[in-house]
Amino acid sequence: MAAAALQRRRRVRSSVIDREAETFFRSLGEACRRLDVARATVEIDRLVGWGEGLTPAGDDALVGLLAGMAALAGADARRVAFLGSLSAAVAASAARTTDISAHYLRLAAAGHFNADVTHLVHALAGGDSDDTRIRDALDAALAAGATSGADMVAGMIAGLRTWCAENE
Repeated sequence: MAAAALQRRRRVRSSVIDREAETFFRSLGEACRRLDVARATVEIDRLVGWGEGLTPAGDDALVGLLAGMAALAGADARRVAFLGSLSAAVAASAARTTDISAHYLRLAAAGHFNADVTHLVHALAGGDSDDTRIRDALDAALAAGATSGADMVAGMIAGLRTWCAENE
């Protein structure tokens, strides 16, 4: 449902996450699946600050990625350690973007997200069976900024897919 809503949104307004940055974002997802900190850090360095606006697309996608992965890390020691390393890399790179975006990246690296991100990750990862609540959370997240919400949703979908059972 989230992927379909994102695709509809992207028909109206695309983002560098879907174009120039797509290869790097896909590589980041693969590095996360493999728990490859070195490769993930290289991709984070490429994505931080990439795009236009007060919160560049790469940054928004990284916030969503961290939220999605945090929702599924659970008590798995390897995942928790990887997420800690990934979060540290994001926080270390935050100085290379806008002040507002750097603030969001540092908060996300510490496991803190805004209400739209929190509601959506809970709806998607929590197994909410109420389609209306999921749609409402998606609509609220996608409505943020020109592309910020959609970029965050793209990151969250990637983060959730990283450690969902079907990929293991």
